[in-house]
This record gives sequence, C-alpha cells and structure tokens, in this order.
Amino acid sequence: MNQPPLDFRVWDKMLKQFVGFNPILLSSLDDKKDYDFQQFTGVLDKNGFKIFLGDVLSVHKPLRKIYENGEIIWSEEYLTYLVKFFIGKDYYSDYLCDLKNCEVELEVVGNIFENPELVKI
Repeated sequence: MNQPPLDFRVWDKMLKQFVGFNPILLSSLDDKKDYDFQQFTGVLDKNGFKIFLGDVLSVHKPLRKIYENGEIIWSEEYLTYLVKFFIGKDYYSDYLCDLKNCEVELEVVGNIFENPELVKI
C-alpha cells in the first residue's frame, strides 16, 4: 500500500506567517501552542499543489456548474479529512477522499489563516 509522505507546514501565530518545518527544531520549542501544525492530506489539487489541513478549496462540479469553497478539517469521529462547506451559520461536510474520486475539480484557493474571508461563517 502506498502511503503519502509525511509532510507538514507550520503557521506561527505570533508572526502571522508560515515558517519552515524542521522536526529537530520542533523538539526544542518551548511553547508549541504558539504554532499551528498542518499535515499534508496526501491529495493534490488540479494544479498539482499539495492540499494541507486548513486549506480552503474551491470545489467545482462541472456537470452541475456549482462552485463552493470549503475548509479542510480533520474528523476525530471518522478519522479522515473532511471538506467543511459553510452555509450561513450552518455547514455540511464531504469526505476529501470521496471528492477526489468524483467528477469534481479541487483547487487550493487559500487557507484559513491568510484568507479567512474565503469561508463565510
């Protein structure tokens, strides 16, 4: 079975920017709560970009001509990545693994840190 490589990116909450991920540096960090660690989902978007936890995807369903933006989240209940779509103050979710196998186009359009306006809450 092919496993996706372990790949992370790190959001520095104090600097408000992504910083390089180094496992050796990670062990020396005193206060890990100042950082948000996001793992690569193992899925690439239509342009070949890695999809990470916290990314915002544009999901295009060509047959229905529907475009939606959704946030990549981790589900403890289902132990998988979900795409969380917001509708007003409510939301619904789809499995990322199901979407990548459907007739949809996935495209990373931002992330929840740098582009919170992309997911309307």
